[in-house]
Amino acid sequence: MPGDENTMLLRDFARHCRAKNLSPKTIKNYVDSARCLADHHAGKPLTDMSRGDVEDYLVSVLTARTASTAATRFRCLQQFYRWAVDVEELVERSPMVGMSPPEIPEKSPGVLTDEEIRRLLAVCDGRGFTERRDTAIIRLMLEPGGMRIGEVSGLAVDDVDLDRDLAHVMGKGRRARAIPFGDHTGQALTRYLRERGKHPQAAAPWLWLGAKGPLTASGVDQAIRRRAAAAGLSW
Repeated sequence: MPGDENTMLLRDFARHCRAKNLSPKTIKNYVDSARCLADHHAGKPLTDMSRGDVEDYLVSVLTARTASTAATRFRCLQQFYRWAVDVEELVERSPMVGMSPPEIPEKSPGVLTDEEIRRLLAVCDGRGFTERRDTAIIRLMLEPGGMRIGEVSGLAVDDVDLDRDLAHVMGKGRRARAIPFGDHTGQALTRYLRERGKHPQAAAPWLWLGAKGPLTASGVDQAIRRRAAAAGLSW
């Protein structure tokens, strides 16, 4: 039966992925994508799929879901057929040869209004360590230089030049760039550094500290999201 054939095939593929020490989530995505392709074609053997079959399935994903989901399914199916061709030699040629992944339209980042900025900064008002830190983070993020969360979270104390009002960040492709900041941001950083000097881990090189140590990019993102939620904003 074709269904049984696919089940055995996906079992073997999952075993191969585990042997490569892939994460359980990655393996699940790979297997689920191949299974959904088979289900879309009423259990047709995965080894008999044509390019048209794969394209038809991806169109259905684009119709029901998002371009991002379709692109993820595309990449997962590529891995399945790479295994089927190169490792197990179950098919001579992948049906995905020459195919391009679905394009994901870029989303324009939302721009906060002056009133929303005022509300966001207002919920950070205070003289405590966390208030000073979050104010400095948000003011840096709002600077015209367009600092990304990864760049902000990666800052070290020595990366901030308060004499010249510059933050030295490492951008995409490991390219260094200097972001100028204004007086309000400089003041926020100065106030934060003053409080940071009292932190138990003040000697750490990283600029942003939490209760237990340096803030990761996820930690910075969570801090901003908490403040945004308190201000009634979506981040």
